[in-house]
Amino acid sequence: MMEAKKKFIETGINSVKEALDAIANMEVADIYAISFWYANEDDNPRHPKIILSYNTMSNYRNRVADASSEMEAKWNYAFWLQNDIAEIGGENDELLKSWFRETPYFYSDLEDEEAEEDEAEEDEALFDKLLEYGNGFNREFIDVIILLIQRLFREKVIERKFGKSIPVLLHRLEYLDKTIGWVKRANPARLTNEFVKACESWKKDGVR
Repeated sequence: MMEAKKKFIETGINSVKEALDAIANMEVADIYAISFWYANEDDNPRHPKIILSYNTMSNYRNRVADASSEMEAKWNYAFWLQNDIAEIGGENDELLKSWFRETPYFYSDLEDEEAEEDEAEEDEALFDKLLEYGNGFNREFIDVIILLIQRLFREKVIERKFGKSIPVLLHRLEYLDKTIGWVKRANPARLTNEFVKACESWKKDGVR
């Protein structure tokens, strides 16, 4: 594994541990799931990031009246607290930049982004190439985040904090088949059954 990638993973693990440790003990029993919301900062595929938050049973119950169903209130991030407690990656993450430079998807020095993007707008082939590279890096980024979540369970970080294993949802704002696949890969078997069932019901009903 590339050195910058290793450092990124270890730093990410430590950031998550510190964020979870900082959650007040009086709130821990009310938390039923953790969110790893994935996005590209400024829609730039060179800047993928994860924003860590959680939701509580109290908030879920308070939002049921606003949702189309209890399951939507419980599992749809739009109804969650969205109380960001940590961030991994993004434009200002130097380890992410170093890791990107070591990958096959690197295509320019980051300080040249604006000029290159202007050029890509005029060159369709270049635009397609940069999009392909960006998507490739994001796939690798997601694989790393899944490994990071798996380590949280394997090292019993989640269990020690919450007294039991609770699901960690790696997701975007829309819950597509790809998102469900990420969540299944990242979490122990059966832990995400309720979330997956909710997503499948939304697809069936045309909600998501």
